[in-house]
Amino acid sequence: MFDRLVHKHGLHNLIWVWNGQDPAWYPGDDVVDIVSHDIYDNTDNKTYGSQLPTYQQAVSAPKKRKPVALSENSYIPDPDKIAAEKAWWLWFMVWNDGDGPAGVTSPNNFWTGEYYNTNAHKQKVYNHPNVITLDRLPRF
Repeated sequence: MFDRLVHKHGLHNLIWVWNGQDPAWYPGDDVVDIVSHDIYDNTDNKTYGSQLPTYQQAVSAPKKRKPVALSENSYIPDPDKIAAEKAWWLWFMVWNDGDGPAGVTSPNNFWTGEYYNTNAHKQKVYNHPNVITLDRLPRF
């Protein structure tokens, strides 16, 4: 992928994100800009924890400090818990819906459903001052 994008297409402004669930798979600081992790936690029970243990695991993968992202998730960590525990995820991405219009109780509707994240929690997160949404990004 690197060879094709950089040498064939001449792209030199790429950001390389490593998504690995095992630090032994980490390819090296010279080829990674951001480390990330997926968390599909079935034990959270809507406590919306910061996911600190996983954050610490991801932070420890590179030798040199790198930003850490929550690349896919079910439960959205509470921004207040993230700040309190200093689990500073660069971004999070709630996985998409799998059951279409099946309703709010479907465990496969990660975004529109309330099985993982209640509407009240989503409102809190996306209106939190520590969360930057697309409408609040500066113009580049």
